[in-house]
Amino acid sequence: MTKGILDDQKIDFPCPECSRKVAARIGQLKRSPTLRCPAGHRFDVDAKELARDLKKIDQAIANFPKSLKF
Repeated sequence: MTKGILDDQKIDFPCPECSRKVAARIGQLKRSPTLRCPAGHRFDVDAKELARDLKKIDQAIANFPKSLKF
C-alpha cells in the first residue's frame, strides 16, 4: 500500500460505548481499522467507507489546480 499525502493526519472518532474521543492517523486506519478508547473499549472503523472517502479527497486534491483560473 502506498503512502498517501493524508496518512499522517489525525481523525477523532467517538467510542460507540462511552463517547470518549479516540484519535487515529489515517495511515494507521488503512493498516488496521480497529481502535481502542482510553476506557479499553474496542471498535472498528468502516474500512470501506474510509477508503471511499479518501478516494474522493484524493480526486478533489488532484482536480484543484484545474479549478484555478488565471
